[in-house]
Amino acid sequence: TECKMLAWWAISFAVLLAFKETRGVEVGEIQNIQHDVSGTLHVINSTTLFIDNFNFDGGGRTVFIYSYRPGEEVDPRGVGDTIPVPQPQGRSDGSLRLRRFNDEDIILQLPSGMTACDIAELTVWCAPFFVFFGRISIPRDIFENDGADPCTVIGATNVIPTEPPEFDNC
Repeated sequence: TECKMLAWWAISFAVLLAFKETRGVEVGEIQNIQHDVSGTLHVINSTTLFIDNFNFDGGGRTVFIYSYRPGEEVDPRGVGDTIPVPQPQGRSDGSLRLRRFNDEDIILQLPSGMTACDIAELTVWCAPFFVFFGRISIPRDIFENDGADPCTVIGATNVIPTEPPEFDNC
């Protein structure tokens, strides 16, 4: 229980440090449109993105990180995919909505069936008002075999997040 939680947080912290150390392929700075959105996007591997020093003032009613696939029209009223964002401990409402972030590093595990090759644009999106608060395009030239399975990111790391281990002594 408490021991397992502490061990899980230690492993999560170690994984985050490994991501910060390798950082993967830097895509660039997220463009701020509203609500002080900023951060540097990195592609760690085909299923993991990393945003270094992510900022969002928490404004807006229902705000998500949203992605658009190559060939999709990048339009606030368009169809895209919501990407889960790690939530603070204790928030268990199942929501994917963004909270306030202040220079935080976040790891984004892409949903099952989605790879980094499937993302042409990443946005911070306000659903009720169909407004972008921030956005960044992912250039196709960072992928070795764009559109193929498996997706390969040029210069990506082999560091991947792990599931919490079982602890017999906790």
